[in-house]
Amino acid sequence: MAATILSQVYAYTEEKVREWPVPSGTAKGTAILSASSQPGVTLTPRGDATASKTLGGVYTLTYPNGAVGQRSDSAQVAVDGTWAGPVAGATSSTAKNTLVYIDSTGALTLTATSNTKFGVVDSYPGKASSTDTAVKIGVFA
Repeated sequence: MAATILSQVYAYTEEKVREWPVPSGTAKGTAILSASSQPGVTLTPRGDATASKTLGGVYTLTYPNGAVGQRSDSAQVAVDGTWAGPVAGATSSTAKNTLVYIDSTGALTLTATSNTKFGVVDSYPGKASSTDTAVKIGVFA
């Protein structure tokens, strides 16, 4: 899966955050769809994710890095807010409120064919690019 990793631009609503089952290996900041095709962005990695740290160049510690109390097959997900990342087809002339879609690999695109609505461009004219476009998720023009 070529999942898109996004970074937060404008805040999401804490009260709307939910825990969703996600594919193995899902990282924090991943653009994702729920089972019912609701768009979201993961706030935590999948519950069974681990991280490692080397101490003194000799010892390596591996530890769980999912959220406390989170199911091992799930992640905490924001369903609103504005998030920036790559959007295929976006350029500096892409208008604000242009629909953004997510494809079957998890990549964001401006191409509608066979893809699911994810949100709208939230960048002012001249700001969007194929590598860094602000997307307001869960809003459709």
